Amino acid sequence: VFYGDYIVSKSEDLLFFFILKMPTIILHYVDLSDYLVNGLLDLGVELVSPKEKLYRSGIVSFKTKYTNSLHRKLIQERIITSYRRGSIRVSMGMYNNKEDLERLLKIVKSYS
Repeated sequence: VFYGDYIVSKSEDLLFFFILKMPTIILHYVDLSDYLVNGLLDLGVELVSPKEKLYRSGIVSFKTKYTNSLHRKLIQERIITSYRRGSIRVSMGMYNNKEDLERLLKIVKSYS
């Protein structure tokens, strides 16, 4: 089984991999989520996702005055998000980093 930069051959190895790597992955999601939420709040964007750290996840949703056109711009810039119920949904993965979020925030800033 191929998993990112790792090749895992047996189910026992897969379990071992997840036991070792899962805390690191979760902390990465939390760090990215915090970074994005704080960046969006600094821009004065309406956050749809919970603001409280306790309730955050690797998914952040938000709205602006120009949500629809902002979403189209993100698509043009090859930043993959979803448009759901009038908001933009950002789902971060373990391969995302703060530079990815900076690109997104720069475009959001131009639409807020």
